[in-house]
Amino acid sequence: MNSSDLSQDAPPSWARWSTVGAGLALSSVFAFHRILDYAPAQGLRGGIEGSEAFFFSQRGEFPGLLLVLAAWLTFRRRGLLYEAISRGSPVWQWGPGAIAAVGAVGLGVWAHYVDVPGLMIPALSLALLGGGAFVGGRAGARALLLPAVFLVLAYPRPGVLLNQIVWPLQLLTVDLATGALALLNLGPEHLGDMIRTDDGRLFQVIEACSGLRSVETLIMSTIIYVEVFDRRGLRGLTLIALSPLVGLLVNQLRVLSIIINPYAELSTVHTSQGVAMLVGGVLAIAAIDWLLGIATLGTRRTSRPRPNLPPRVAREAMLRPIALAFVFVMLGIACRVLPNWRPGNDWPPPLHRVAPKLDSWQASGLPLDETFMGSVGFTEWVHRSYAKKDARVEIFLGANDRLDPRVSLISEKTVLLERARMIMNEHDADLRGLGVSARILVLTTAQGPKLVHFIELNVESIPREIARAALSLDRGDGRRPERALVIRASVDLSQDHGAWESHEAELIEVLGLVLADLESLGITSLR
Repeated sequence: MNSSDLSQDAPPSWARWSTVGAGLALSSVFAFHRILDYAPAQGLRGGIEGSEAFFFSQRGEFPGLLLVLAAWLTFRRRGLLYEAISRGSPVWQWGPGAIAAVGAVGLGVWAHYVDVPGLMIPALSLALLGGGAFVGGRAGARALLLPAVFLVLAYPRPGVLLNQIVWPLQLLTVDLATGALALLNLGPEHLGDMIRTDDGRLFQVIEACSGLRSVETLIMSTIIYVEVFDRRGLRGLTLIALSPLVGLLVNQLRVLSIIINPYAELSTVHTSQGVAMLVGGVLAIAAIDWLLGIATLGTRRTSRPRPNLPPRVAREAMLRPIALAFVFVMLGIACRVLPNWRPGNDWPPPLHRVAPKLDSWQASGLPLDETFMGSVGFTEWVHRSYAKKDARVEIFLGANDRLDPRVSLISEKTVLLERARMIMNEHDADLRGLGVSARILVLTTAQGPKLVHFIELNVESIPREIARAALSLDRGDGRRPERALVIRASVDLSQDHGAWESHEAELIEVLGLVLADLESLGITSLR
């Protein structure tokens, strides 16, 4: 028997598998390279800058770094993947992986077509999980599950989803902080997203203090911890499951430290306090791990078995990662050849075309509290105060063309519009003579109660809006023709002229004039 015969009978060597793995890695970089220079917060207002951005920005400022860490996690698990391949798997196990990989390629092509690089991140995560199942069956998918989950954390959330998460977290943080300060006899007062201490100081819990980014950062840190210290099985899952609670606790301690420390408003102190709390969170995870070790919760890692596939079957198994690499190369070529979708030029008139004088009501401009609004965004907005004699009605118009899935006006903050506000009561009603339905609310403010009529036009249910934004459906052929539009009319009930009915009549009068002007300009249709 000569050496060539021997090589034909022998299974592929580890070196040959390593070469195939390197080719697969390079083909994935070729296919998903746009993620590396993607900046989730670029072009958005109100972003956090510097080192604080990585730890506390709600947008996830540096997906490139997270991709490097995900690649490191994948490389660390190459042995598990090789073991899964060597054991073999039936078609019913790797077949669904092939379908998932094809789905990932389709999502990647769609991300290129609509020109949304952020969509490449879930496509890569799906490709990682589906590719693991395709080459190694169920064990292969299990081997790459952790880096696939880690990648999901790098996915920039659609604006509408972010808005539904952050504001409740801000209010929860205020509630917990107020309770803790009360236990310290500091006499706190809860004012919406603000806290007033007994010495008269006001502290606003902005989005960066909501805890969302702290939770995500600690989850990612815990995943790295689990991998570095080889915490497999139930022990590792327990640590990852507890990390969000630790993250919320760490954020709460951070907020309390900012309130109690009079120098915390300095940016350097503010950032260093936050980073110190996150380090404390990692130490807390290590302490929990130590306790789990005492309780012997977990399993010892066993040595990997040698490949047990027959040589011919092992060589055939090698064809699957080669085929997967070929598919990734085709995706990369498609993303360089296919054109991007571009929106048309049939835009409706801008909102500032609404007349500054409506009948005898004269308008003056009002600012927008961007610190309070945070990640809530508009393509354009107009905020005015319409006055006639001693009566005054505030009108806010906000529009979103839905071309950027990171931007959404669907939020409770759009209803409140300013900080330190609470809803006393509300109900829905059809506005008489105007042909629209509105949320009618009474808010408490520092200046007194305020009556608000809030109207949403061309907006679907929140689950549907999240789904459409997550897939960037309004950047393709299924784009909705009309912009999302919100109209907020409010009147100060503490004004000393007239009664409640008079204030409401003034509000309805101005709101009707604004709606009529919007319709006559072609900005929206109420029919």
